[in-house]
Amino acid sequence: MWQATLESGALDIFDVATVYEISQFYNELNAGFEQIAQLRQLSETVLIPELGSSSDEFYDSANQLKPKYRWYRDGLYRLSRLAASITAQGDSLVSALSADGRQ
Repeated sequence: MWQATLESGALDIFDVATVYEISQFYNELNAGFEQIAQLRQLSETVLIPELGSSSDEFYDSANQLKPKYRWYRDGLYRLSRLAASITAQGDSLVSALSADGRQ
């Protein structure tokens, strides 16, 4: 969508600040898609093969998640923060575009 917008010249109707906000939004959105793809790939290669294993595979003797699997929890946390940021940026962008349309 972003590429089509760039190629069509549609950004010429917006001021520089709005174009910057749109660009930032799409950059964050792409980062979110990349994070999802990375988590999926790692899940398929590391987690899924171990799904039939006992909890000892995933947790140490102190009942803490083993370092081998922390990437999943950490990745979900980063993805959650990124989703919140994308949502906030999207809401801000919609407000800015709505305000531009009323002027």
